[in-house]
Amino acid sequence: MMNVIKELKVRGLLITPEVNASLNSDKYIAISEKTLEFYSELHEDSLIDPEEFIKQVEASNYVISSQKQQAFVHKSVAVPVVTDSDKNCFIPSYFTGRAKTLKSVFNIIEIEDNLYYSDSSLLIQAKDTENYILKENGYKDVVSCAYYENKSSVVHSDVNRGFIHKDSAIKCVDTEGCVHKNSAHAYVNEDGETIYYAYRNNVPGRSHKTLHFNETVIREPQELPDRTIGIELEYDNAVKLSHKVFKKERLKKLWSVTYDGSIDRNIGGELISVPITIGELDIVEEMMLLASDCNSTMDDNCGFHVHIGARDLSFEDITAIINLAKNTEDDMYKIAKVSEERKNSKYCKPLDDIYDGFLSNYSKKNALTMFYGSEDRASERQLGNKYWRQRYYWINIDRCFRFANDKQLRTIEFRQHPSIESYEDFENFILLCYYFVEYAVNNLVSKCKNSTLEDIVESADIKHKEQLKKYIN
Repeated sequence: MMNVIKELKVRGLLITPEVNASLNSDKYIAISEKTLEFYSELHEDSLIDPEEFIKQVEASNYVISSQKQQAFVHKSVAVPVVTDSDKNCFIPSYFTGRAKTLKSVFNIIEIEDNLYYSDSSLLIQAKDTENYILKENGYKDVVSCAYYENKSSVVHSDVNRGFIHKDSAIKCVDTEGCVHKNSAHAYVNEDGETIYYAYRNNVPGRSHKTLHFNETVIREPQELPDRTIGIELEYDNAVKLSHKVFKKERLKKLWSVTYDGSIDRNIGGELISVPITIGELDIVEEMMLLASDCNSTMDDNCGFHVHIGARDLSFEDITAIINLAKNTEDDMYKIAKVSEERKNSKYCKPLDDIYDGFLSNYSKKNALTMFYGSEDRASERQLGNKYWRQRYYWINIDRCFRFANDKQLRTIEFRQHPSIESYEDFENFILLCYYFVEYAVNNLVSKCKNSTLEDIVESADIKHKEQLKKYIN
């Protein structure tokens, strides 16, 4: 065995060529299959078994240095790296204290005299400093789930039971400390001054509604095609707009106004259209223009959602939609100009492993079990309320299973688009969502798995094709 080590020291490759001159080759070696092959050929021996070789090397005072088990370092100069698992990893002590080399060569971060791999689940990149910090030491914003390194970036809220970024904190008159602006309740007193309360019951005249609510009358199913369009428009100040809608008979029949949990419940609101056809998008333009006239404002929490009718969709169609969504996900975020903060929020997340059943040709039963977490939860979905976590992805298929027995309410929802003032941009996004579903319904899963936005646009009606080509380019 010592001959093996000696030969590898002579031939053997240091951990990185650029630090060759600085390292002592009696202490540092790197082992790979190529090195083993070279050694075997040199001695005209058969190839040494890599696993057996690793055991022999470890037995001779060398320890595994990398996560891939290809490099070794002498125990006398080995520094441990903290990992997510029980497996031990080490690097030569030569590198400690050299932050740039640690990051570029080993992808390792040094924190409080300990070493961690930067992709470790124990670490997070702080939002305020962009430094890597231990999750357990970070100050977690309870609303955005961001982590901060400096406590000065956040304030603690007893009401919200956690930290809040200082820019989102509002002082309330009925509690000590602050609460998040989205959970505070505003009240305008007789002097026109806005006062905030942490608890709704403490607001004077709390029975008074700031927003004016109305409910639309849904059209009869026979009046609509299978592929309808429904729109949700969120504004963080919709008071004046909601009263305008109520006063216009035509709009009262087409739009309802309600609260939305992601925005200010005192003055913010969501306008929800009745199902319309692709030829009736002027209804959306009219509402967006009215919102602009009413000075309805939008913040980063507001979004515009598009529902595409799905009453005729089979499980295979839904599977095709998910495969198409997986392949076009990055482009669908990009085309809607979605910020990283919105993408990383809990309301329009990228697809993750709960969708694996749709991507791996599983049976409907197995796919839904993976999607909802268990067979029982999948079968119980129709009895639950709408606030299940499965709906909070950029594309929402949950309504197709929640309303399995009421096909008129089944839709595919696109949730990633932020609120904007430009109707032209939003119209293009609506059309893209419409043809997205149409394309998936009219093509096999195997084709959708590799299809692009260009393929979707190419399938669009000729009257929309050219404008969509310009939109995606």
